[in-house]
Amino acid sequence: MPRTTPSVSGTATDDGGGINAANVNAAITNATVGTTATGTPGNPNPVAMGTVGNLIGASATGNAFANSIGAPLNNDATLGVSTNSGVISSSVTGSKMLLESSSLQSGSVVNTDNTISATTTINTGNSVVSGNAAAGPVAPLAGTAVLTYPVGAPIFDAKGNVVVTNLQAAMGASSSATVTGNTVDLMLTANAGNIVTAAAALDRNAVLAVFKGNSATSTAEILSGGAPSFAGSVVVSNLQVNGNGILAATHSATNAGSVITGLVSGCLPAAPTCCRARCRCRAMRSPARPRATRRWAPRPAWRATAS
Repeated sequence: MPRTTPSVSGTATDDGGGINAANVNAAITNATVGTTATGTPGNPNPVAMGTVGNLIGASATGNAFANSIGAPLNNDATLGVSTNSGVISSSVTGSKMLLESSSLQSGSVVNTDNTISATTTINTGNSVVSGNAAAGPVAPLAGTAVLTYPVGAPIFDAKGNVVVTNLQAAMGASSSATVTGNTVDLMLTANAGNIVTAAAALDRNAVLAVFKGNSATSTAEILSGGAPSFAGSVVVSNLQVNGNGILAATHSATNAGSVITGLVSGCLPAAPTCCRARCRCRAMRSPARPRATRRWAPRPAWRATAS
């Protein structure tokens, strides 16, 4: 585990971050989200069905921090340090985002804007110093952030009137984000003799595996409304470390066996007559053959004669 000796000084300061050595795992298995309709249609009026804007998501994070200073800017400094040596993993397996009906004849069916995702982030941080320019003279280089990493003399020493700094170190074994065998579907099936005239939409759905080693944002905002000008210096920096020089970790994001599918099965308005009305199909047999007729010759008349 790396050793850090952070130091931050100034009129306003914020020193946040974290050290994580534990394994973190987020997993979802065989989850189902959606809309289904079964039975026999009893109402000819249009019906609306929708599976819209849903999420099946597993998210795992090693470290997360947020530093913020909001005041008139005058010798302010923030420093965030995060180190992770644990295994961070997320997974979604065998899950389904569905819209399925065996009874709908007409109307609207929509399966849109849904997401199945696994997201892994080893370190994430956000540091903001925001405010108006201070009135009056500004002392030079008063805000300070100093970082000694991992040992010995400082390798980072920032000085300015406003200093915003993040350091993130991913030092653990292999971490991962995995989605396997998931499905997004829209399925319409019709009972015998029914006609399907529904308007169907299967659009803007996503199955995602997302891996982020380090994610950091550092912001210095000088807002209007204070002094007409800002006289001084601003330092904004992000420092990233992946691996400790000895451990060769192989991180991964894997998306396997995912399916987005639409299926309409049954009688459709544009289908042949024989499909649209099966009862008519059964009646449209070939004409029967004429029965064979057996004709009998008339018997001859017998006459009796006397001799």
